[in-house]
Amino acid sequence: SKQLDPDIFKGSTIVGVNGRKYGIDDQPILFAALKDPARPKAIMFRLASQDNLQRLDLSSSKATTKCTNGSKVENENSTSIVKTVDIVDKVEIGIKFAKTQDGYAYAVSGFLRDSSGEVLASEKNGEVKFGDLLSHVNGTLVLGSNGDEKSYALSLLGEVGGMRPLSLGFVKPYLQSVIIERNVGEEEVIGGPNELLLTEIKTGPNSKENKIVLKDFDQAEGVAEAGGIFIGDNLIFVNGIPVGAGCRLVKSDLHPNLNEVMEMLEQQSPLKLTFARANTSAQTSAKRMLSSSPLSLEVESANKFNVDAPNFEQLGCQFAVGYNGTDIVVKSITGVEGIFQRQLKDVKKSIIGSFIESIDGEVIPSYVTPQIIINAINRRWTTNGQVEITFCNEKHRDAVRNLCNKNATQN
Repeated sequence: SKQLDPDIFKGSTIVGVNGRKYGIDDQPILFAALKDPARPKAIMFRLASQDNLQRLDLSSSKATTKCTNGSKVENENSTSIVKTVDIVDKVEIGIKFAKTQDGYAYAVSGFLRDSSGEVLASEKNGEVKFGDLLSHVNGTLVLGSNGDEKSYALSLLGEVGGMRPLSLGFVKPYLQSVIIERNVGEEEVIGGPNELLLTEIKTGPNSKENKIVLKDFDQAEGVAEAGGIFIGDNLIFVNGIPVGAGCRLVKSDLHPNLNEVMEMLEQQSPLKLTFARANTSAQTSAKRMLSSSPLSLEVESANKFNVDAPNFEQLGCQFAVGYNGTDIVVKSITGVEGIFQRQLKDVKKSIIGSFIESIDGEVIPSYVTPQIIINAINRRWTTNGQVEITFCNEKHRDAVRNLCNKNATQN
C-alpha cells in the first residue's frame, strides 16, 4: 500500500478508532481503545491545517482526484446501474439528501411536500427510492471519496436545480443499515442472532484480514420444540375448542377434520393449544410402545399440557390424522423464522452475500471471526433492546466505484 508522509499528521487530533468517534468528554474511553492490544486498528484523524489536507490529497491516487472534477461520463456498460430521472416540468425537486456513512456520496434521506402537503412528483412516480445515491447531475459525476465532490454536488444542484429540463442520475445503495428490535410485542422472543449464518472470507490468498459475510439464515426453534412437544402427541383443544381426541374427552359429536383444524390454527392468533400424551409411567415397554399410537390413546388418563403461541407460523410443527381417522397428531417438528428473519424479511434477499460493515456504527475490525460477531450482536441486542447492523454489497459497491474509475481514465 502507499506510504504516507508522517509529517502530514503532526498536530492532528485523533477523533475515532475502528469506526467509533469520540468527543472531548470521551478521552478516557479513547485512550482505552488505543491501548487495546487488538490489531489492526483504523484510526481517524482531524488534520491540523488545510495545507496538510492538500498534501494528503496529493498522495491519493490520480483516479480519485479525477473522479471528483465534475466531468461528464459517457454511456458505457458500467453505467447501466445508473437510473436517470428527467425533470421536465417546472416543479420542485422535492428530495432531501444526506451524506452516506462512508462519505462517498449523497443519499436520498427523505422527500419534501408542497405548501398544501401534497406529494411531489419525485416521490409520486416511485422512480427514486429512499437510500438511492445521487450519482450525476445533468450528466456530471458527483461520486467520490475525497470530499470535494459532496460540496460540488450541492453547489451544482444549487446552480442548475431550478433549470428545466434537469437530469438526475441515481444508483442503488451498496450500504444497507437495518435495526433489529428485541421487544416487538411478543411475550417470549423466538430466535435471535444465531439465525444469522455467517462465514469468514479472506481478502486475499495470503491475507490475515477477514470479511464476515452473511451466507444465509438458519431456522429458529419454534414454540412446539421449546415447549417439549413430541412427534405423536395428540392435539385436543385449540383455544378451548375440542378437536381430535378432545372430542372424545368432552363427549362431543362434532369432530373437525384435519383441514378444518388447520384453518382454525392458521386464522386464529394468539393460540392456546392443549396436547395429550399417553401416561406410560406404570406400563411395560410393550404397552408403552403401543400407547404411542393415537388409536390406543386413553385420553382421560393421558398427561395434558398447554402451549401458547403467538400464531401458527411460530408454532413449528405439522399435523396429520391419527390411525383411527379422527385424532389430530403431531407429524413433525420444524424450525421457524425467528425474530431476526421476520424483521429482515423485506431486505433478506438483498443482504444475503453481503459482508457486515459495522455494528451500531462501529466498523468491524479485520481480525474478527463469525462467532465474535454473533456474540457482539447478541450483547448489544440484549443490553440495548435493539442493534443496528450495516451490510455492504461488495459487488455493487465496486460497480458504483468503477463509474468513478472509468471517468478518471477518460480524463
